[in-house]
Amino acid sequence: MVRFAIALLALAAAVSLLLWLQRDRSAGSPDEVIPIQAQGEPPPELVLSAIERLESESDAKCNSSANRFEDFLYGTPLADEGRWANVELQKRWVEHIWAGASRVAARAGEAEVSPQRLREQIEVWFAWRETGTGEIEVRFAEHPALTIAKLRADQYGSIAFSLRAMLSVQQDRILASEGDLLELAPDGIELLRESTDMLTLSALMIADQSAREHNQFEIAGDTLRTAWSTLLPDMVDSSSPGAGTRPAMNEASRARLLAMLDELIAGKLSAYEAYNDLGGQGSMEDLFRGNVARFYARAPSPTKRQTWTEFLSAFKGRLNEFARSLLDEASVNADAAGHDLIRAADASRAVQHLIPHEIDDFEDVRMFPRLAATDQITLEAYDCDSFRDFGLHWPPLQRAIHVLP
Repeated sequence: MVRFAIALLALAAAVSLLLWLQRDRSAGSPDEVIPIQAQGEPPPELVLSAIERLESESDAKCNSSANRFEDFLYGTPLADEGRWANVELQKRWVEHIWAGASRVAARAGEAEVSPQRLREQIEVWFAWRETGTGEIEVRFAEHPALTIAKLRADQYGSIAFSLRAMLSVQQDRILASEGDLLELAPDGIELLRESTDMLTLSALMIADQSAREHNQFEIAGDTLRTAWSTLLPDMVDSSSPGAGTRPAMNEASRARLLAMLDELIAGKLSAYEAYNDLGGQGSMEDLFRGNVARFYARAPSPTKRQTWTEFLSAFKGRLNEFARSLLDEASVNADAAGHDLIRAADASRAVQHLIPHEIDDFEDVRMFPRLAATDQITLEAYDCDSFRDFGLHWPPLQRAIHVLP
C-alpha cells in the first residue's frame, strides 16, 4: 500500500487557497473539473502572475519548508497562533496601504495604483534603504531604526509570503464584491511586496527579542501582535482584516475566484512538469510508478499496465474523498469559531484532526504521534518532497472547490 499519508500531508499546503470559499456546499462531486466562465473578459491577475514568476525563478517552497524558514529567521520558532497572526497582520498592512493609495489614485482619475501612490502611503509609517555594507536600515515614524541583513531580506523575499498576503486581500475583496481596490501597476506590486517583507522582518525581530526576554520558547500570537503594534501604533488592532465584511453571493465574483484558482494550479503543475523533465526518457507517470515501487509502497506494487491504471484511479479517488472531507472538517471548525469564511486556523485544525502529525526540524513527519511508537509512521523529508513534486495533491482540492455553490 502506498504511503497514502504523504498525499494527505501535501494537501495541507494547499489549504490557504480556501480563505475565500463560501461554506455552503452541494453533495455532488464530479470526477473532472468544469471551470466556470466569468461574464466578459476578466482583468489580468497581476498579483497571481507575480507569484508564478517568483516560484518559477526559485524553488517553490512547500508549507513545512516555508514554516521552518520563518522559525529559523531569528531563532525563536512561531507557535501556530503566532504564524496565523502574522498572516492576518500582513493582510491588514497590505489592505491599509492598497486601499489608501487606491482612493488617492481614483480622486486623481488614475486607472491603476502607481508605485508613487503606494510610496506616499508607506512612508507615513516607515522607509528603508540599503547601507552599502550588506545591511538594510529600516526607519520608522514611531520606533527607533532597525537593521536587517540584506541576505536575510533576499532569502525571505524568495518565498511568496507577502505576495500571498496581497493575493488573499484581493480575493477577500472580490468575494465581498467590493471594487474599491484599483489594480496595482507591476512596479507597484514589487514595492508593496518589499514593504511588507521589511515590515514583517522587523516585527519578527522584535517578537524574537521579546520572547527571549520573557523566556518563551515560541512566539505566541499576542507577542507578534504587540511587535506589529510597536511599529505601527494606531493601525494594528485585534480584529482580522475583512472581519466585518460578510461574503456576497455573486456569481461573477465566484467565477473570477475559481478562474484564479485554476490559473494558480495550472501554473504549479506546469512548474512540476518542468522540474521533473526527464529529457524524453519517460513521463511523470512513469517516474511516479517507479517511485511507488522503490520508495513509497510497503508491499509490491502492480506490475501489469492495466492493474497499475486501476490502482492509480482508485488512489486518486481516495484523494478526492479526502479533499472533500477536509473541506467539511474545516467548515465545522469555521462554524465553531464564528468565521464567515474558512481561515487558515480552521483548515490547520482540520488537517490535525484528520491526520495528526508532527514535523521536526529536519522536516521529517511523524504521523499519529499519540500512538505507540511501533504504530506510528515516519515520513522522511525527501519522500514528502518527491511526492509533492508530482503535484497529485492539487487536482483533488481543485475538484472539491469547484463543486461548491
